[in-house]
Amino acid sequence: MLIYESLIAMRKKSGKTQAQIAAHIGVSTRTWKNYEQGVSDISSVKLIYASIYCHYDIISVLQSFMPKSIVTTAYTATLEANENPSES
Repeated sequence: MLIYESLIAMRKKSGKTQAQIAAHIGVSTRTWKNYEQGVSDISSVKLIYASIYCHYDIISVLQSFMPKSIVTTAYTATLEANENPSES
């Protein structure tokens, strides 16, 4: 699945409109539509904001355009750092 397909799936699953997500992450509706059409690239920060706003699993989105091993390693490292904050 390509990133723009993940964005469409995320929006549809959340029941939110393109305008709602765009406003929440600070872009125009036209920009959000460009993200969904694959015309423009969404920044990682805006992707995370949109995922949180839509209550969508960010790991699923990341795996759509990054190798699963990288996402899994990064996710595991983050969990371990949060469990042992004094060791970071």
